[in-house]
Amino acid sequence: MLVKMAEQNDSNKTTFKVKFLGDYHDIVIHWNDEYDHQQLKKQLFAQLESITGVPSQHVYSIYLRDPNVQGERPSYEYYYSILNLTNSHGYPNHLAKERFCDAISFAGFRFLLDYNVYFDSPPDVNLPNTCVIYRLIPEWMVPEGVCRYGFCQHRNTKSIFNKIQDLINNVELNAKIWSHVRPIQAMRQRRKIYRQFNVLQYFWLICDDVYSRFPNDTQRLIKCEPNLYLRTRG
Repeated sequence: MLVKMAEQNDSNKTTFKVKFLGDYHDIVIHWNDEYDHQQLKKQLFAQLESITGVPSQHVYSIYLRDPNVQGERPSYEYYYSILNLTNSHGYPNHLAKERFCDAISFAGFRFLLDYNVYFDSPPDVNLPNTCVIYRLIPEWMVPEGVCRYGFCQHRNTKSIFNKIQDLINNVELNAKIWSHVRPIQAMRQRRKIYRQFNVLQYFWLICDDVYSRFPNDTQRLIKCEPNLYLRTRG
């Protein structure tokens, strides 16, 4: 593994595999000195667009497991984000080769691609459309057929994701939702509108196993809408 990591760091390209909805795909990042940071990131976002079918402009960010932070708590502190600058108003966020390659090596060059779907983008961004955040989770961290925080086996299916694609690409519906939620700041009030449009269930998809791992009812209330998570046991 150390040899392969050194080869990747010294190479002009980094190659790794991503498993999405049961199929493996190769992703290749070319480290061209003539590319600026945005061009480097565009390679990653473009290849994920090809894999998932979700247009890059509706992807807010990608989270990659940080090998320097240990633990399995349900928190984004264990990931670092790669922002899609077309959606983030120019926040400084670079695809640094060394850090990226370290994360790829930590994962053994194999990831599961997980997603979260939102309409509530950060207030200073306010995307007027359903958006997606991806997480690249090391495959070895998720036992076959078992759910872990950050990856639910039961929602990562083609039938569910096809419905999410339809929602993201429905321009008219997104415009209607945006017109209703734009003046509202309170998250729980916005959720009532999502329920009225029958889309709330896509924003808080969570299975019983993951639901049970939250440390208390307060966290469950924050992280998911009651009675909307996917019961998959019992």
